[in-house]
Amino acid sequence: MRFKKLLQEFTPEELADQQLAEAVRLSREKMTRQDRLAGSLMELRFRMEDYFNIQLLERKRREFAVEIGINETLLSQLAMMTKKF
Repeated sequence: MRFKKLLQEFTPEELADQQLAEAVRLSREKMTRQDRLAGSLMELRFRMEDYFNIQLLERKRREFAVEIGINETLLSQLAMMTKKF
């Protein structure tokens, strides 16, 4: 389809969203299993980091450790690990 005709059907933002989605899809198809695993681990790391930062701001570390059922020392170690990477 020609660009002018596409602009009649879609806004520039919608076209950009479609192009980005297609680029992401093509990129994912090229990823190896190891690449996908590394990406998943990075996502988990960032989620844990965000969770720790939010939760620790609202509660004392000891209270939070008790709430999630782990030792306070282990919680501290996990928090430090997320800061190293």
